[in-house]
Amino acid sequence: MKALKHIRVLVSIVMLIECVALVWLGAGAPLHARVAGAMQLSASKIAMGITASVGAWIVWLLATLLLGRVYCSSACPVGTLQDVVRRASCLIKPRPYRRRAASRTRWWVLAAYAAAVVAGVGIVPLLIDPWPSFVNGVEQSGHLAGPGLTHPLLVTRIGLGALWGVLASVASVALIAAWAVMRGRDFCNEVCPVGSILALAAERSMLHLELIPDRCTSCLRCEDVCKAGCIDIKTRTIDNARCVRCFNCLAECPDDAIKYQINRNGIITPMFQRKTSMT
Repeated sequence: MKALKHIRVLVSIVMLIECVALVWLGAGAPLHARVAGAMQLSASKIAMGITASVGAWIVWLLATLLLGRVYCSSACPVGTLQDVVRRASCLIKPRPYRRRAASRTRWWVLAAYAAAVVAGVGIVPLLIDPWPSFVNGVEQSGHLAGPGLTHPLLVTRIGLGALWGVLASVASVALIAAWAVMRGRDFCNEVCPVGSILALAAERSMLHLELIPDRCTSCLRCEDVCKAGCIDIKTRTIDNARCVRCFNCLAECPDDAIKYQINRNGIITPMFQRKTSMT
């Protein structure tokens, strides 16, 4: 099971490269890059009734019901970029992750996001919807690669309308990067509309991460590496709705106390088993 982390890292890097290639090359991108792009999820496309993304949503919702939020860990390029930013920041100042209680903030953000999309406020998806914000950011980086942001006539060069895209790109990158540095993948659980939708399915996933109480020695190493802050050693529980399936805990646990399994009760000794009512 410890190999799952390495598989996840490899897949996420490949998907990131493919998505960048698709945005930069456009119609000239190879077929595998276009497939990677077709696999991306956008809440705004569903809200606007774009049927082309329905197939991707069906596939990933089924995958989430089976495996958990593997899209967030392996296929979403914004998720991978958050991991890169966080890793780079830790080279300067190591900062372990810590458990955080679940919040209802994401539902308020999701409701506000849906209202903005229906109202036609197009800048909102460019800020917090992962795929539109990624595409906008990569496109703007390509547009500005020539004269760059120091060009004295930036507004004239790219047009006033396109300037909003540039500003949205800068704001989105700054927001997501700052969130990644300070709180890991909290953006995926508190702000991202795709993450909020997938969390509903992940809570009922067939395969889930389970902490085995009588194997755990409370070393806290799993909490230190949990990007989503969803492991609670005190109660020996893992919030699978918020878990982004990075599998860091599996790779880090020295006692083999965390399992990725189907059954909900991976307990060895009877004293830890849940009490059931007699009928």
